Amino acid sequence: MSATQGIAYQANFKTPAGTLLNIYAENGGDFADQLDAFPEFLAKIVAIESQIVPASTVAQHVPVAAPAQQPPQPAAPAPVQGDEHLCNCGIPMRFVQAGVSKATGKPYRAFYACAQPRGQQCDKKISV
Repeated sequence: MSATQGIAYQANFKTPAGTLLNIYAENGGDFADQLDAFPEFLAKIVAIESQIVPASTVAQHVPVAAPAQQPPQPAAPAPVQGDEHLCNCGIPMRFVQAGVSKATGKPYRAFYACAQPRGQQCDKKISV
Protein backbone atom coordinates (compact mmCIF):
# COMPACT_ATOMS: atom_id res chain seq x y z
CA MET A 1 0.00 0.00 0.00
CA SER A 2 1.53 3.31 -1.03
CA ALA A 3 1.62 6.29 1.31
CA THR A 4 -0.71 8.28 -0.95
CA GLN A 5 -3.28 5.58 -1.71
CA GLY A 6 -6.76 7.05 -1.33
CA ILE A 7 -5.43 10.62 -1.43
CA ALA A 8 -7.50 12.80 -3.72
CA TYR A 9 -5.99 16.17 -2.80
CA GLN A 10 -2.37 17.13 -2.34
CA ALA A 11 -0.46 20.39 -1.96
CA ASN A 12 3.27 20.88 -1.51
CA PHE A 13 4.97 23.99 -0.12
CA LYS A 14 8.60 24.87 0.38
CA THR A 15 9.69 27.25 3.13
CA PRO A 16 12.35 29.93 2.48
CA ALA A 17 14.89 27.65 4.21
CA GLY A 18 13.97 24.78 1.90
CA THR A 19 11.81 22.59 4.17
CA LEU A 20 9.20 20.74 2.13
CA LEU A 21 5.71 20.71 3.66
CA ASN A 22 2.94 18.49 2.26
CA ILE A 23 -0.82 18.52 2.76
CA TYR A 24 -2.75 15.35 1.89
CA ALA A 25 -6.51 14.78 2.12
CA GLU A 26 -8.98 12.19 0.96
CA ASN A 27 -11.82 14.67 0.41
CA GLY A 28 -12.35 18.32 -0.35
CA GLY A 29 -13.67 19.21 3.11
CA ASP A 30 -10.57 17.89 4.92
CA PHE A 31 -8.33 19.56 2.35
CA ALA A 32 -10.06 22.93 2.84
CA ASP A 33 -9.74 22.62 6.64
CA GLN A 34 -6.04 21.87 6.36
CA LEU A 35 -5.47 24.77 3.99
CA ASP A 36 -7.30 27.10 6.42
CA ALA A 37 -4.99 26.02 9.29
CA PHE A 38 -1.86 26.06 7.13
CA PRO A 39 -0.86 29.76 7.44
CA GLU A 40 -0.60 29.51 11.23
CA PHE A 41 1.38 26.26 10.97
CA LEU A 42 3.65 27.76 8.29
CA ALA A 43 4.34 30.84 10.46
CA LYS A 44 5.49 28.57 13.30
CA ILE A 45 7.77 26.55 11.00
CA VAL A 46 9.33 29.70 9.50
CA ALA A 47 9.88 31.14 13.02
CA ILE A 48 11.68 27.97 14.09
CA GLU A 49 13.77 27.93 10.92
CA SER A 50 14.74 31.57 11.43
CA GLN A 51 16.44 30.50 14.66
CA ILE A 52 17.96 27.25 13.38
CA VAL A 53 19.22 28.22 9.92
CA PRO A 54 21.45 31.13 11.06
CA ALA A 55 22.98 28.86 13.70
CA SER A 56 23.84 26.24 11.09
CA THR A 57 25.26 28.93 8.80
CA VAL A 58 27.48 30.23 11.62
CA ALA A 59 28.57 26.70 12.45
CA GLN A 60 29.84 26.27 8.88
CA HIS A 61 32.20 29.23 9.37
CA VAL A 62 33.51 28.45 12.84
CA PRO A 63 37.14 27.36 12.56
CA VAL A 64 37.79 23.81 13.68
CA ALA A 65 41.06 22.99 15.40
CA ALA A 66 43.47 21.01 13.29
CA PRO A 67 43.82 17.39 14.35
CA ALA A 68 46.65 16.74 16.77
CA GLN A 69 49.88 15.90 15.03
CA GLN A 70 51.06 12.35 15.50
CA PRO A 71 54.54 12.10 17.00
CA PRO A 72 57.13 10.99 14.49
CA GLN A 73 57.30 7.23 14.26
CA PRO A 74 60.68 5.60 14.80
CA ALA A 75 62.20 4.05 11.72
CA ALA A 76 60.64 0.66 11.16
CA PRO A 77 63.01 -2.25 11.52
CA ALA A 78 63.67 -4.21 8.40
CA PRO A 79 61.54 -7.33 8.19
CA VAL A 80 63.41 -10.38 9.40
CA GLN A 81 63.08 -13.61 7.48
CA GLY A 82 63.74 -16.52 9.74
CA ASP A 83 62.20 -19.07 12.06
CA GLU A 84 61.10 -16.42 14.56
CA HIS A 85 58.99 -14.68 11.87
CA LEU A 86 57.18 -17.67 10.44
CA CYS A 87 53.46 -17.75 11.13
CA ASN A 88 51.54 -20.83 12.26
CA CYS A 89 50.93 -21.57 8.57
CA GLY A 90 54.68 -22.06 8.09
CA ILE A 91 55.13 -19.13 5.69
CA PRO A 92 57.10 -15.92 6.28
CA MET A 93 55.03 -13.23 8.00
CA ARG A 94 54.42 -9.85 6.39
CA PHE A 95 55.54 -6.64 8.09
CA VAL A 96 52.85 -4.00 8.80
CA GLN A 97 54.20 -0.51 9.52
CA ALA A 98 52.87 1.55 12.41
CA GLY A 99 50.00 3.81 11.47
CA VAL A 100 46.55 5.05 12.37
CA SER A 101 43.50 2.79 12.15
CA LYS A 102 41.00 3.93 9.51
CA ALA A 103 38.17 2.33 11.50
CA THR A 104 38.91 3.82 14.95
CA GLY A 105 41.34 6.67 14.28
CA LYS A 106 43.67 5.28 16.95
CA PRO A 107 47.38 4.76 16.34
CA TYR A 108 48.80 1.25 16.29
CA ARG A 109 52.34 -0.09 16.56
CA ALA A 110 54.20 -1.92 13.81
CA PHE A 111 53.73 -5.69 13.77
CA TYR A 112 54.21 -8.87 11.79
CA ALA A 113 51.11 -10.76 10.66
CA CYS A 114 50.18 -13.81 8.63
CA ALA A 115 50.65 -13.14 4.91
CA GLN A 116 47.63 -15.23 3.87
CA PRO A 117 44.56 -13.45 2.41
CA ARG A 118 41.90 -12.33 4.92
CA GLY A 119 39.74 -15.20 6.04
CA GLN A 120 42.64 -17.63 5.62
CA GLN A 121 45.07 -15.98 8.06
CA CYS A 122 46.21 -17.68 11.23
CA ASP A 123 46.03 -15.60 14.40
CA LYS A 124 49.76 -15.22 15.02
CA LYS A 125 51.00 -11.61 15.32
CA ILE A 126 54.30 -10.28 16.57
CA SER A 127 54.39 -6.71 17.87
CA VAL A 128 57.54 -4.72 17.17
